[in-house]
Amino acid sequence: MSTSSYTLIDADGKPYESKTKGKLGGHRGNKIYGTLDCPGAAQWIAKGHYVKQRVFFRDEKTAIKAGYRPCFNCCREKYKLWKAARLS
Repeated sequence: MSTSSYTLIDADGKPYESKTKGKLGGHRGNKIYGTLDCPGAAQWIAKGHYVKQRVFFRDEKTAIKAGYRPCFNCCREKYKLWKAARLS
């Protein structure tokens, strides 16, 4: 039996190996995180973009600590809160 390993991003933005699959995906260059089934990310992945910049997180708390913001497409309410906090 083989053991799967996943590369996730920690709160310092550094990759590490995990036996558990990440719950969120993100884009390294844009510093955005979202759901694994985000329609926006899926469109870019289908076009062959995004894949080299794709990162994964254990949870939302880790993504935020690593400096990522919520995705407008799949995390709209969280994005609105993030945006409002930046404007105030």
